[in-house]
Amino acid sequence: MRQSMRFAPVLLLAALLWAVPPAHAQQDTAPGPWQTYDTSDGEWRSYAGDIGGKKYSPLDQIDASNFADLELAWEWTSVDHRVSKTTPGGGEWWAPLDAVVEALVEETPNLYRTGHLPSPTGFQATPLMVGGVLYFNTPL
Repeated sequence: MRQSMRFAPVLLLAALLWAVPPAHAQQDTAPGPWQTYDTSDGEWRSYAGDIGGKKYSPLDQIDASNFADLELAWEWTSVDHRVSKTTPGGGEWWAPLDAVVEALVEETPNLYRTGHLPSPTGFQATPLMVGGVLYFNTPL
């Protein structure tokens, strides 16, 4: 019994150190602006709505009674909608992907396997133009 009593103060000290959080953890710090982004007022101030990427807005103005009256307010064309190809004169030709691929096939007929032309659904990344060469990932 006496031997176990020798360790009581050490155990008590360890329990106190574990139970009492450090003083610096208790300091009240104001959150930075990136921590306060949310969609509670319907506004998206950052990509995906908030820092957690919820992609949710609490819309209370749209319901079953007015849904059919909604109209397209704006639209945006992705930068990936068109790709570029360097022209022989050193310029750049911007066109839809199928037109650029058609031009590449005319220039280099054996570039792709028959029936396996690149398609936007097969992209693994954004097309990249480096030094006049168009790079994109295809199942060749």
